Amino acid sequence: MLERLGKNNFDEIYRILSDSFTRDEMRPYDKQKELLDNRIYKVYGVMDAERLKAFAAVYELDGMLFLEHLAVSEEYRNMGLGAKILSELIALGKNVCLEVELPNTDINKRRIAFYERNGFFLNDYGYIQPPLAEGQNRIELKLMTFGRALSESEFAALRDMIYEKVYRYCQ
Repeated sequence: MLERLGKNNFDEIYRILSDSFTRDEMRPYDKQKELLDNRIYKVYGVMDAERLKAFAAVYELDGMLFLEHLAVSEEYRNMGLGAKILSELIALGKNVCLEVELPNTDINKRRIAFYERNGFFLNDYGYIQPPLAEGQNRIELKLMTFGRALSESEFAALRDMIYEKVYRYCQ
């Protein structure tokens, strides 16, 4: 079902991204498009003929897939696509982790519950997503990992790897 996407799909990827995430949760158009040249960044999608239904943007880190964005086009939501994409990513045989917003609203709690139903665990340690571009804000988030929660030292190592390889950020 998942297929690798490239620059020819980028406008559709960015449209779905913009419809699904806040300004602080995504990079500006040009910066996001530049990521497609990064060898550890990959975008996989579900197509319907020539139309993109959903996508997952991941970083292939050391033994880990960091799922930066999972988004489903509005007209295809609530059809099980997100769960199918997660299942295919997990089947690649690597550990999978992702960021979620704090469980302080109903929608955020529903998102966390979705990931929990799909085998993810919420790690209850402090985590900040650095600003993705100039003029953007940092965001307090939580990390979720597939299969089990992490110890504090495992969490710190994962956080530091994400900061270095994804955000190019040093604490």
